[in-house]
Amino acid sequence: QQQQQQEGQQEGAGTAVDVATYLVRTLRRCYGVRRVYGELGGSVSHVLQRLKEDGGLEFVLARNESGAALAASAEAKLTGSLAVCIATTGPGLTNLVTGLANAQADNAPVLAITGDLPTYARGHPLEFQSIDQTAVLGPVVGQSVAIAHHRMFPSILRELLRKALEDRCVVHLSIPMDVQKCLVNEDVNVEPPHLLLAKQLPAMFSDGLFDEVANSIANAAFAEKLGVCIVAGAHAFGFGDLVVQLSEVLCAPLFTTFDGKGVVDESHANVAGVLGMFGYPVNDPGLEVLERTNLVVGIGLENPDPFVATPGHRQFREFIDIRAHTHHRAAVQKGYYRAAHTIA
Repeated sequence: QQQQQQEGQQEGAGTAVDVATYLVRTLRRCYGVRRVYGELGGSVSHVLQRLKEDGGLEFVLARNESGAALAASAEAKLTGSLAVCIATTGPGLTNLVTGLANAQADNAPVLAITGDLPTYARGHPLEFQSIDQTAVLGPVVGQSVAIAHHRMFPSILRELLRKALEDRCVVHLSIPMDVQKCLVNEDVNVEPPHLLLAKQLPAMFSDGLFDEVANSIANAAFAEKLGVCIVAGAHAFGFGDLVVQLSEVLCAPLFTTFDGKGVVDESHANVAGVLGMFGYPVNDPGLEVLERTNLVVGIGLENPDPFVATPGHRQFREFIDIRAHTHHRAAVQKGYYRAAHTIA
């Protein structure tokens, strides 16, 4: 430990803290994380101890790891901010899969932390609860990384959290039990959240957006005959007030998708409620409005299919695509539908 202390001091001036403390402080101070969902387990006991000692993060004990992952997924979807869950190795890890797959499918920024066997025991077939964690979660999440040495930890943590927020995806970090206790220099911490988010999350609404959308509508085919509606998806979280303002400027009814419920204040006169259940429009009054619409302004939509296309996936409505994030995986990016205008 004395040798590790010397290594930490050599990396830069500042106090050397163990990896678990560094993790907890970085999440709280630099990313604004307020709670961690999880289950108890031996391989994460040191992180949970540091979580308790820090006092700034609430540990929400779930009935099982699947519930913890689903809770983190829900928080990330509702707030648009980073959410965190934690689990032990073995069955704790495998129980995370459903919740993390849910978050990944809906582009929710989630960090999944798992403990692992000590580095000297990893990969041994006879070790208790030995499992290749990255092989299990790699196909499910945006990126899965197993820490091999404590000096890797600050840079890998920084890169994973950048990816989660910028790509709107799930990232997984596996930390062996012995690495959790190793020392790193606390000065390696990342930037405060307001600077980080301003740099990494592209602005959805520029100063000239309203004029740009209005011009897009004016230039669209059949401009004088257009019936216009706005549909806001889950990727528009955090921009609800501006979405409502846009509906006022365009005098257009405003819907949200099923997963976008909560994006806007539903007491506003222009808000017509949720349009879509599991990908299909089901709101009867909403369907009547949609039938009179031949231009859809989509904001933060994952899949515009139900609003612009027939059941056979033939586009028959004009579509203006406003993307909330540069890595937004909307179907229009895959070439399924033609957007008259795309505003990123």
